[in-house]
Amino acid sequence: MKKNIFLFLASISIFCFIGCEENLEAEVSNMNYVSFGKTEAQLNVDKDGSTTVSYDIYASSVSGSDRTFSIEVDETLTNAVSAAYNVPSSVTIPANTNKGTFDVSVEDIDIIDSKNLVLKFKEESNLVTFEKMTVKIVRICEFDITSFYGTYSALEDELYNYDVEVTAGPVANTLTINNLYEAGGTTVIGLNNANGSVSFRSIEFDAVLYVHPTYGNLYANTLEDTPGSTFSVCEETMNLNFIRTVSAGNFTTVINVVLSRN
Repeated sequence: MKKNIFLFLASISIFCFIGCEENLEAEVSNMNYVSFGKTEAQLNVDKDGSTTVSYDIYASSVSGSDRTFSIEVDETLTNAVSAAYNVPSSVTIPANTNKGTFDVSVEDIDIIDSKNLVLKFKEESNLVTFEKMTVKIVRICEFDITSFYGTYSALEDELYNYDVEVTAGPVANTLTINNLYEAGGTTVIGLNNANGSVSFRSIEFDAVLYVHPTYGNLYANTLEDTPGSTFSVCEETMNLNFIRTVSAGNFTTVINVVLSRN
């Protein structure tokens, strides 16, 4: 009797297991699996320009009818302003294929250097999605020495404000800065677009920062341990560090001047 009861219970367990397994397989087979073609992408946009790029999504199976999936911007992870991008609210995978395509349009609005646009699929019943897609929007700024000509606001040592005028330098890839140090004189700098560095060439071209009443001509210069100076094509700024040199030697105090386009 006990043996019969045991066999009866065992048969019920096997039947339930098989039934649950079949139900699970049926449930899984009814689910849609969809993912972005890539989880990371870089989208380049020219300064003051716009561009459109196509991206793919994939489903795990092929269907005899069109399938449409909703796309959303993950605003908690996106730091690009909404005016800078245009993303469709949905993307369709055509019948008899497992691939769909959608376009992302971007405009250079408050990009500055780079911003992130993070996309995800909208949660739906019977829809299984994978990782989100992060589109890194990068502003591309071509180097043109003439784009630096003009009037800049100078902030010296985070204390003093005045204006300077930037004009063409004496040779290629150089600029002449008028009124640096608010002294009315001139300074010649060179721009290295390969690494964004600035060199001071005032002594080479006899560009006098100002005339010292005791020591004579004074030049903006650098020493080996002077912090480096940089410039940004995209931001139209220059961060300059220099010391003052006269024929008798150097004033070793480092002066910092940040130039921003007016």
